[in-house]
Amino acid sequence: AVANNGIGGAGVAPGVTLVPIRLIDFGATDQSVVDAFRHTIFNDIDITNNSWGPTAVRGVAGPTAAEFLALRDSVLFGREGKGVIHVFAAGNDGGARFNEGFIDLGGWDSSAYNGYINSRYVIGVTGVDHDGSFNNEDGTITSYPEVSSAVLVAAPTGSNAGPVITNDTGLGSGL
Repeated sequence: AVANNGIGGAGVAPGVTLVPIRLIDFGATDQSVVDAFRHTIFNDIDITNNSWGPTAVRGVAGPTAAEFLALRDSVLFGREGKGVIHVFAAGNDGGARFNEGFIDLGGWDSSAYNGYINSRYVIGVTGVDHDGSFNNEDGTITSYPEVSSAVLVAAPTGSNAGPVITNDTGLGSGL
């Protein structure tokens, strides 16, 4: 939706400018992360949306000292001293994976292991489906949302592939 479009839509953030920053790519280094956070300071970026993080499953991982310093500096000095807001996905390996016909133990990971989510300089966001369970009564699985005490926001999400019951029984994996 575009602001003042004449049909009642206003858009989520009218007037916003989106800036893609290539961060995760073949050959990326720790310095790539530092450069991305520093880019926010010197280019008047207000908010970053980070759907990446450590790849360790059930293992402690997080920013290097240089990454942490760049993240901290962006929050303290970005936006002319108002601070850059960094939103991070809590993780994508919370429950069993959708693996139709096969048993899958899944990751059962927790964002408590993620040093980015546990940083005071980020807002951790996870998802929750209609009943808050990984395994749904209709046979579908909401496999990815990770949780921990460091997560600040939980937003509604759907599940992996599977039929959604559309009557008012309370069952179904969709929103």
